[in-house]
Amino acid sequence: MDRIRVGKFELHPSERSLSEGGEPLELGARAFDLLLVLAETPGRLVTKSTLLERVWPRLVVDENNLPAQIASLRRVLGPGAIRTVPGFGYRLELEVAPAEVLPGAGAASQEPQLTTLSVPRRTRPERLVPLVGRTEELREVQELLARGCLVTLVGTPGVGKTRLAQEVLAQASDAHRVAVAWVSLGMLTSPEHVPSAIAVALGLSLPDGVDGFAALGQALTNVALLLVLDCAEHLGDSLAQPLSELLAQTRGLRVLVTSQAPLGLAGEVVYRLRALAAPAPGVPEADAAGYPAVAFFAQRARAADRRFELSSASTPSKSSNGYCTYVPSDAERPRSDQNKRVSDIA
Repeated sequence: MDRIRVGKFELHPSERSLSEGGEPLELGARAFDLLLVLAETPGRLVTKSTLLERVWPRLVVDENNLPAQIASLRRVLGPGAIRTVPGFGYRLELEVAPAEVLPGAGAASQEPQLTTLSVPRRTRPERLVPLVGRTEELREVQELLARGCLVTLVGTPGVGKTRLAQEVLAQASDAHRVAVAWVSLGMLTSPEHVPSAIAVALGLSLPDGVDGFAALGQALTNVALLLVLDCAEHLGDSLAQPLSELLAQTRGLRVLVTSQAPLGLAGEVVYRLRALAAPAPGVPEADAAGYPAVAFFAQRARAADRRFELSSASTPSKSSNGYCTYVPSDAERPRSDQNKRVSDIA
């Protein structure tokens, strides 16, 4: 595109010039490059790291260069043209459209489009083994997230909430439509630590002296993001209110929570995860092998000993919690574990 209207100005990328009413305006080379990057995503947050990478490629520069160039742009475009999001980056507040489109001809009436962040891969847990027996549950949770912004996976310890959440996040990441981030809350002792953990997962830095959830809400206003908060049960009510306020501040944020109990928020969709279906004692071996709990057991047993195979020696018994427990024979057990029973397959 040879000409771009930025508010009342015209930007000419090929000529590297900016004009107002046909009159050229003075703008330094770095400030011009900065404006080009901001104009690509008007009304959306552009992080400091993105601006540094785009405007000073392959160079190590002081972050103080950014405020200096932003100040130069504001002197030309006006003080309200670029908004500072403290601790995160900048946002171009002027309308951007092809120069042929007149202001008010339709572009201005559209809501700002959602954008995505570049989230560090290290925050996403890897799928080490295939998901077993949860095809229907996976589909249902994905549909709930498509319709709502907060879904809580609820279930007993060890039932598979974390593994299902991992699969939801991994498939969303594979789709490349939204940013995804995983935050484990298990080691956090206070909800005050949650914003910092989320910021680290997103590769952002929170500004000092402001409420963490409020700062996140400001940065993620128009960001398409799937956020998984794993093991939230110990934070409970103390997490509910700030999380509700964060969701209210954003348009594209969806949150999947795993917990032993619901958060109790208005609009929260609670999905109760049950144990994998297991056969009753006496079910024929050929039929028992088709049950998800048995398939999951076999997967875990083979992970411990690749020689393991389901056979008549793997006999079902009734456990104290009412679920079937498969106990391999001594020959099938891993050598390092021949004196232990394999249990709690759900």
